[in-house]
Amino acid sequence: MLNDDEPDSRYLDRAPDLVVEVRSPDDTLAEMFRKMEHYFANGARLGWILLPEEKSALILTPNHPVRTATSGDQLDGGKVLPGLRIPVKRLFS
Repeated sequence: MLNDDEPDSRYLDRAPDLVVEVRSPDDTLAEMFRKMEHYFANGARLGWILLPEEKSALILTPNHPVRTATSGDQLDGGKVLPGLRIPVKRLFS
């Protein structure tokens, strides 16, 4: 049994390098951006917010403008995950 003062070793104590969130109809973009800010404050380096209703994705990196990817674009892992490329339209088919 864990003591409340001891971290649970089954979980990371930081955010992953890449965070992917899928927006549900009840989520506001403001809430999604707040989540991403929290992830970045804890070490994440790249975030994707998938927007199923728009069939697009928002690409976020700390201290850079938000970019949008649509059905003809690809999401890529950049320096965080070199070689990772996912066609946006494939995510929503």
